Amino acid sequence: MNRTVSHTLAAAIGFSVAFLFKTAKQPEYRASPNNPQVVADVAADTIDKPGKIGSAHPQEEHYSPIQASASDLESWAKSFQDDTKQHAEALVISGVLTANPQLIRDGIAAAPENSHLLFIGATDHSFDAEERLAYRKRLYDQSPDNSLSSYLYASTLFETGREEEALEIFLSSETRPDVEDYSALTSLLLEDAYLASGATLRQAKVESIINLPLPHLSEMFAFAKRLKALEPTLPSTEAAKVRMLSSRMGMQISEQANSGSIVNLATGLRLEELILEGLPDYESSPYAGLTVGQARHQIEQERTDLKALITETNESGDYLTSGSNLTTQHVDRIRILGERGALEWLRSKRK
Repeated sequence: MNRTVSHTLAAAIGFSVAFLFKTAKQPEYRASPNNPQVVADVAADTIDKPGKIGSAHPQEEHYSPIQASASDLESWAKSFQDDTKQHAEALVISGVLTANPQLIRDGIAAAPENSHLLFIGATDHSFDAEERLAYRKRLYDQSPDNSLSSYLYASTLFETGREEEALEIFLSSETRPDVEDYSALTSLLLEDAYLASGATLRQAKVESIINLPLPHLSEMFAFAKRLKALEPTLPSTEAAKVRMLSSRMGMQISEQANSGSIVNLATGLRLEELILEGLPDYESSPYAGLTVGQARHQIEQERTDLKALITETNESGDYLTSGSNLTTQHVDRIRILGERGALEWLRSKRK
């Protein structure tokens, strides 16, 4: 969506983020968006736990998930003992797949300058707030161009009661142009782990997308609420800057995050939509040159287009888990083009 955030917004705008992840009572969701349920979920407005790309879509009954065993993963990690970087990556990915935080700690300790591994530690909610804070500070210091590291660090500072410092870190995101969630690299390593556990190439590719973790998206909800509550206490100039950066964060999550998943897209759209809640259509929006009404229309049009794309690919069958020859090509395109780009490619192949 072609929207530019205005640095001169004076209207009082707060925001919160909401989308897609359901409570434990909901069905298990998986990666393929070719299920009617995901069309409704694009417009959902609850998000209450860490998730992953696979949580967006119902599990197909005929598809049997592949389990990576602890023993296979241990052997895989040991095979890289002479290569510090690969050994550290294998430890962390093994920790992710077996829900073993000690393996994640060990991997990060083995390669302390590896920002990708720090990101995994910083977003893994098996660690308490203080441990995540330590990882997030290191990630923030080591990745000066990554605005996502600012959001994560500020979120945990708020969580631990350090409000002034949190605001300072959030405002520093203005100088960080990129949004790096390391998802393409994480997906590749997950594929390697599943291959080491005996999966076929197709199975490994599917599982590497289904189980790609994106826990930071759900956390943005609490972070957004804290910023919204803080805004009325700030001087008008500082409050306007917080609103501008809040809008920027929504667009980044929707359009720039490297994972490019439907979860990212819809989360960002929902965040942007909520930024505008309660404002008259005729007022200036956070987006340069657009009124609130015009911005709402653009956001709703993008959601409509996204629903149509998901519905159309749903009608073409279960392309991700059915054993189609397109499966491996499709997963590769998710990593390069993002999930929407991959679906558009698939649609062109189905015509």
